[in-house]
Amino acid sequence: MILIIENEINDMNDVDVYVEFVAICNNITSAENEKCLREKFRNFKLTHFFYGFGGHHMWVHQKSFEDIRIIFVTF
Repeated sequence: MILIIENEINDMNDVDVYVEFVAICNNITSAENEKCLREKFRNFKLTHFFYGFGGHHMWVHQKSFEDIRIIFVTF
């Protein structure tokens, strides 16, 4: 699995955004495969970000800047 951070986080004044971002990255990097990754995110409540899955990838966007992808993951 390859995690690519494509853009910087916006909303520099909110520490909760950074805490959630690190939790997202930790969940991605600790997943052994796509199935494990999907299971981890099924029960993961996100306040500042949203995500989705494609055929061989996952993406994460920040809610306040929906048109900018923050993370792209290939598996």
